[in-house]
Amino acid sequence: MTKESVIEVLKTVIDPEVGVDIVRMGMVKNVEISDGEIKCEIALTTPACPLATEIKENVKKTLEENFGKEHKINIVLVSDVRKSKETTIGVQRIVNLDTIKNVKNIIGVYSCKGGVGKSTLSVNLALALAKAGAKVGLLDLDLHGPNIPLMLGIVGTPKIRDSKIQPVEVMGMKVLSIGLLIDNSSPVVWRGPIQTTAVKQLFEDVNWGDLDYLILDLPPGSGDIQLTLAQNIPISGIVAISTPQLVAVVDTIKGINLFEKMGTPNLGIVINMAYYICSHCREKNYIFPKADIDLYLKDKNIPILGEIPIDPLIAQGSDQGKPIVYEYPEHEISKIYQEIASKVASSLSVRTVKRELNIK
Repeated sequence: MTKESVIEVLKTVIDPEVGVDIVRMGMVKNVEISDGEIKCEIALTTPACPLATEIKENVKKTLEENFGKEHKINIVLVSDVRKSKETTIGVQRIVNLDTIKNVKNIIGVYSCKGGVGKSTLSVNLALALAKAGAKVGLLDLDLHGPNIPLMLGIVGTPKIRDSKIQPVEVMGMKVLSIGLLIDNSSPVVWRGPIQTTAVKQLFEDVNWGDLDYLILDLPPGSGDIQLTLAQNIPISGIVAISTPQLVAVVDTIKGINLFEKMGTPNLGIVINMAYYICSHCREKNYIFPKADIDLYLKDKNIPILGEIPIDPLIAQGSDQGKPIVYEYPEHEISKIYQEIASKVASSLSVRTVKRELNIK
């Protein structure tokens, strides 16, 4: 038995999402053969992989069937997040991308409708990815309502080093918000060109470093900020968010259409405040009238990533700077956020790998 023969056997292990073998995908990083043991290092395409256990078991079973009589099989899972190859369309970029050249994936959380929970989703999505082991950044781009500092309990002004703003490191991730750079008690009254300049500086003048995922908390609407981002920043994908009722869904679809026209893929939609769980009988109560969201999404191939209930714990955590995913990671609602994060990371990985291997 040789290292080459082990790798040849591993070509029969098929990744359940991409549909090709793990050797072709570059997931087999190292094979060591010693007295009585085969140690195999498998690199998942994201630490938040929802099928990690299945992949590990398939690899172990395959090696045991071929070599298990004489060798102990030891499978070690690591992660190797791929850099998204998505590019944006439009005019020549006005943003220097050097400071984000080592950011592998940029994810925008967005809805054309205000008040549907974009910041809450952004925070808990970022925390869920960080909890899984990814290197995560969170950028608050809601210039008129920068709530991220409050939600994460951040006070003070970021440090400057080598003429670059250093993101605040909190709860295992890098964070920056316009609310940390200005007087957050005063309203931001900026015309379009100034907003564009501010967005430009939040990318160019910030030392983001190496990140697997940079989460953008986008403002509502379809104006200068959204167009600047779509035309200048290589956003890997958008996660849309809406509440259940028709008036919110219609506006959310407008936002989906905006980024679709700009060539930015939509990774899915999250339904926030979807229902309320009675504290006595534990039944789901759908408070808001429920629009037929599937009817709106059926022609767009956009999945529903998850439904988040109304729960005082979510609001309390945001108000107190203790988000639910961080403060109560084992809570059933935290697990919903974690599942959403896994689906988002998995979707990005599948897109990237298929593009690399030229698979449609």
